[in-house]
Amino acid sequence: MKKNMIFPAILLFLFAGCSEKDNGIDYNNEEIRIVSKFGSVTRGDGPIDSGFLSDLNVGFARLDDEETNYSEKLQLDGTVNGTTKVLSFSDTQYYLSANKKTRLIGWYPGIEATGGAFSEDDGSGKVTFPVIDGSTDIMVTEMVEGSQESKFDPIVFDHILSQVTVQAYAEDATDAAATWGKIQAVKILGKGQSIELTLPTAKEDKPTVNPKGTAALPLSGFSPVTLTESATALGTTPTMFAPGDHTSNKLKIEITTEKKETVIAEVLNNFVKGTSYIITLKFNKSGASSASVPITSDVSVTNWIPGLDPEESAIEVPTDADITVPAYASQTIEVTLIDDEEATGSADEPEKVQVQLDNAGKGSLWIGDKVIKSIEKISGGTPILIGRKKAGESKITVELNVDGSHKVQWRTKEGDNTTALIGTAAELLLKFTGAPSTITTYIFEADIDLMSQTWVPVSSFTKIIDGNGHKIHNLKITEDFTTGSNSGIFRSVSGTIQNLHIASGEILATNVGDSKYVAVFAGYLNGGEIIGCSNRAKVKSEKNAGGICGWFSTGNIINCTNYGDVTVTDTKAAGICCYLNSTGKIQECLNVATITGNTNVGGICSEIHQTNAEITACANKGKVIATSSGAGGICHLLYYGTIKACYNTGTIQASKDDETHYACGGIVGMMHNHNSNTILISACYNIGTISPKEIGELFPENEIGAIVGYNDDATKNITTNCFYSTCAYGAGTEGTKNLPSSFPSPTTVRTPAKVFSSTAWPSSTNETNWGIGNGSTDGNYWKSLGVWNSGAPIYPQLYWEED
Repeated sequence: MKKNMIFPAILLFLFAGCSEKDNGIDYNNEEIRIVSKFGSVTRGDGPIDSGFLSDLNVGFARLDDEETNYSEKLQLDGTVNGTTKVLSFSDTQYYLSANKKTRLIGWYPGIEATGGAFSEDDGSGKVTFPVIDGSTDIMVTEMVEGSQESKFDPIVFDHILSQVTVQAYAEDATDAAATWGKIQAVKILGKGQSIELTLPTAKEDKPTVNPKGTAALPLSGFSPVTLTESATALGTTPTMFAPGDHTSNKLKIEITTEKKETVIAEVLNNFVKGTSYIITLKFNKSGASSASVPITSDVSVTNWIPGLDPEESAIEVPTDADITVPAYASQTIEVTLIDDEEATGSADEPEKVQVQLDNAGKGSLWIGDKVIKSIEKISGGTPILIGRKKAGESKITVELNVDGSHKVQWRTKEGDNTTALIGTAAELLLKFTGAPSTITTYIFEADIDLMSQTWVPVSSFTKIIDGNGHKIHNLKITEDFTTGSNSGIFRSVSGTIQNLHIASGEILATNVGDSKYVAVFAGYLNGGEIIGCSNRAKVKSEKNAGGICGWFSTGNIINCTNYGDVTVTDTKAAGICCYLNSTGKIQECLNVATITGNTNVGGICSEIHQTNAEITACANKGKVIATSSGAGGICHLLYYGTIKACYNTGTIQASKDDETHYACGGIVGMMHNHNSNTILISACYNIGTISPKEIGELFPENEIGAIVGYNDDATKNITTNCFYSTCAYGAGTEGTKNLPSSFPSPTTVRTPAKVFSSTAWPSSTNETNWGIGNGSTDGNYWKSLGVWNSGAPIYPQLYWEED
């Protein structure tokens, strides 16, 4: 290895006075000065040869006689004069008398020039260079020893970094310009480190070098480069970093290009200190093989040992989407890419990319933030809708089963002929029909964008759909009910829909009759279940609309959430299900959207119409608006059934002009007993505001209540163990906040409830349905009952809620 040699010379100076210094150490009057002969040193402006004219700053540490512990006073700053080549110290140094020995150890550059630090840690000397900037050399000496009679041996500075020049070329310059564009930035990953030196105390020992950190290191002197078919250096000077063996854990180079964003090149090589290398990157032609053309030229830097250059790294055109169509093996397909309008808000002209499939029917391409709209076999094919985007994934896989007429057929799960797979818009648009008779379950493999293709509702569904947590984007249903019946993705469901989420879209219904219902998943749920689903599509109708389900008689809606606004111009609107009949049950559901209608509007349900129907452990956090009258946080009209362990935080608003009969309640707008059976509201609370359009003098007939707006039979219609906050309007024994002093005494039509306070708070031991549990045991529906907290209340949480 070539090394930088510093040859010490001792210059004698005579001093008047004694040789005893103020610090008590016995020094001779012979000054230590070192005349240097520097070879090349690399720094930001490139290699500095032996004829350098600028001064170089270096650092040293000194140990005298038998000293083994470092301290900051022993750190020395030195300068190599660019003209005389003499190394001198800012504080004059002298040999010890009586032939006592002095030890010196040095480093380049000096710590002041780099913002570094010298420190003492339990006696050990530490030198820290805060960052390897890629352009500045770092060198160290071994510990050398000298005395007045036995002068210092030559001091040798060794490089502790490796040095690389990165160059790149394109297999085809024209293709590279279209595929990659310019190289915008290059970084060596994991090499933006700091260096810590632990200094030795024994002669001939060298510092221990410890690189720290994993940041990226930009190439020195880099500026954007256009690829050519000749190798071009990326950067005006070599880049230096801490050495390392990357024969198994490959060195990664991050390249940002103009058109393909970021790609990673991997380099296999053992990088040795004090050695220079060339890394050659080959950018392959789009669709070409990865065979590389090695470049073997070397770069030598004075006083650096040229190393064996690593093998050329081929940069393939990056791909983030694999498409497999066995029926199109060895054929070329045209892939149409469109903007993701949800992400970009724009829709540029579609981009068309041709992809050659291999003999298994597989090909790859780069889609970035685009949506794969369709594929089509070149020559004789027809477009097949795909509707796939990465949606946070690094890579997507599309598989299709296509017949000889280019029609998509159902795929089944490997080894399972009962499960059909849905991974494209074309498969979803098969609408769960035409599958083999063995199929009982349809499972989603990915999020699917319907790209606003109009969905015609499926008449009925009796099997199982497992969304597997995936989403449908841009669902669009437009239906005139002049001839139609209930509407949604399905008109009627007696099977199960689970774990499926509607990410966006719109359902628009017109000419809706009194007995027709519209929602997102099911117009009518008849003995089926909707479990763990959510909706963000907007629903607009003249009447009878819900976010999840239109109406259902038997079955369950469990753990569903509605985020999509529901708007009707006439009557009956709800966040989860519009009309609940027979033995249907809604549990563990949440609405956070705005629900609007002229009348009969509920956050969870509009009406409950049978004795055994239940709403349990549900919450409304959305605004509920009746443009006339009749609104409830959970349900507007309770003819029959039970509501228990539910709460409302949303504003309940009515706008009836005559200021009477608003029928607005925080939980239920109206309890209206139809057949003298018991109607029950238990363990519910409201902290939302009941907000009529105008409020004059309140009377019981105004039908406004923090829990119930109107109750026609206080004997049969029971409200028990309910609470509300003082921010809500109330009447009778529910509270008197914001009520005139002349407000009459409670009557039988009012519903008792307690105002949250330090003395009135739910208790799991004294009040039914306030038990702590996970909902599996009747009555135990709450995760936490909260606390009054000195007037800054923390309200109860249901068992399914996250903190």
